Amino acid sequence: MGFFQLGFPSDVLQKETDVLIAAPNKAKTDRRVIYPLHGGGGGGGADNKSWKGQEDRLLQWANRYNTVFIMPSSPDGFFINTHS
Repeated sequence: MGFFQLGFPSDVLQKETDVLIAAPNKAKTDRRVIYPLHGGGGGGGADNKSWKGQEDRLLQWANRYNTVFIMPSSPDGFFINTHS
């Protein structure tokens, strides 16, 4: 399938957000799914765009290990529930 970005509105976050997805080329039903998270605090690691420089490596791993990689975005949110 490849490497692509999927944007969508989030009612919970009350804003537009997105995920990056790297999926293997061959259609198989027994795929694994891994959710790699990103770093925080600037330096290019504050959101899921820090994975964009790793497209080739992620696609290679996706095909080799029959795995889908889904990288959610949480800019400076540390993947915690900050909704009050």
